Amino acid sequence: MAVLHRPQSGIYAEPSLHGLFVFMHIDSDDVAGVRACLASLPEHIKHWQGYFSEALLSVVVGIGEAYWDVLSPDSRPDGLHGVPDFTRSEHPCPATPYDFVLIVRSDRVDANYATARALQEVLTGVAVLAQETVSFRYLDGRDWLGFKVNPDMPHGGQRRELALVRSDDDPEFEDGSFLWIQQSRAEVARFSRLTNAEQERLMGRERSSGQRLKTAKQSHAEKNLGEVWSQRMLLTNLRHQGEIAFSFARSMNALQDWMTRRFLPDADGLCDPLLDYQQVEHNSVYFVPSERWLQGLTDLPTILDQNKRNDGD
Repeated sequence: MAVLHRPQSGIYAEPSLHGLFVFMHIDSDDVAGVRACLASLPEHIKHWQGYFSEALLSVVVGIGEAYWDVLSPDSRPDGLHGVPDFTRSEHPCPATPYDFVLIVRSDRVDANYATARALQEVLTGVAVLAQETVSFRYLDGRDWLGFKVNPDMPHGGQRRELALVRSDDDPEFEDGSFLWIQQSRAEVARFSRLTNAEQERLMGRERSSGQRLKTAKQSHAEKNLGEVWSQRMLLTNLRHQGEIAFSFARSMNALQDWMTRRFLPDADGLCDPLLDYQQVEHNSVYFVPSERWLQGLTDLPTILDQNKRNDGD
């Protein structure tokens, strides 16, 4: 009988008003203990989703690329690797690997906070907080530059089609998703010196509606195309105008191709023009396994078990 996988619903959840990104490092050599904590998260998440049902709470649990060989030494999502080397780009793309991430989103700040605190308690003794980032939806869904966020957002089944691994891709990790998180800072003052026409041409979109401009070539809209389900939220900081993008795909290649299109020069030597007005501060890569895979973590062998088997051989 085939194993019934169930994706984490936060992968394809609707955009929310508020977000909380909790980046953590594993602080324990007790892999079995780590697995037990992670395996229990789906049930805890289900409880809090019920408690805050009116707030449309969603949670994503992503396992960092670098921690996979410890957590699951016998199996790894096909193609999973860290942030690629973009040194040929004139735009820095720094990597900051974390062992795992919790993305908590809803329409209530207190719901996000209470849920994140509860999940952090579950992980006490095995993980430590490395960074937390608070995000929100700005005005009628605009970025710091005044343009619509996610203007071409796919809906319903389109998101699942873009984001979820299929059984014929990688049966063990069916209904999981590859996740790329990027945090950046907008250089609003420099961008505002451009005329409105120049801004729209660079973005490749009409400011008020978000509609793509047919005549805009080599624009951000054109460079930002890819087989990914991507969202952006703004960050709460009065010192600078930051944003966080979190993008899901059914394959690592889809994410890498998308980022390559933005960061590396094309045949005409051009990158995404928006990068001239952004400072990218953080990139990290994760795999978001299905709920069923997470709950089955306690059945996986550890590296120590492998070594014992090898010694026996």
